[in-house]
Amino acid sequence: MIEGKVAKIIDNTDVVVNVGEEDGVERDMEFIVYEVGDVIEDPDTGEALGNVEHVKARVKPKHIQEELTVMTSAETTTKNTGVYGLNLNQSKTVQKSIASSTEEEYDDEVKIDDLIRQDISE
Repeated sequence: MIEGKVAKIIDNTDVVVNVGEEDGVERDMEFIVYEVGDVIEDPDTGEALGNVEHVKARVKPKHIQEELTVMTSAETTTKNTGVYGLNLNQSKTVQKSIASSTEEEYDDEVKIDDLIRQDISE
């Protein structure tokens, strides 16, 4: 499994991560950007089961280099095009925004140093 971190935020849909071709990144892979949450304990035994991973975004390789990869949002959202008339309310599918280049702090926004790993949930 490939693991790394977000190294730079390019814009609201693209980030740079610190893993690349040398780490085994391939174009058809999908990754998650996440943060580690609280430890979850088994209610019966009190045994630590592990930490919950809070998934912030799903990303895929856009441009792979030897030691880094530009990742782009693998998620989409529907936006209204603003075209009205003749009972047409048109919309289009666009990439979902995953990050912001501003300093505002949002819980689900991807940030530098966030963890990434290959998505193995499928």
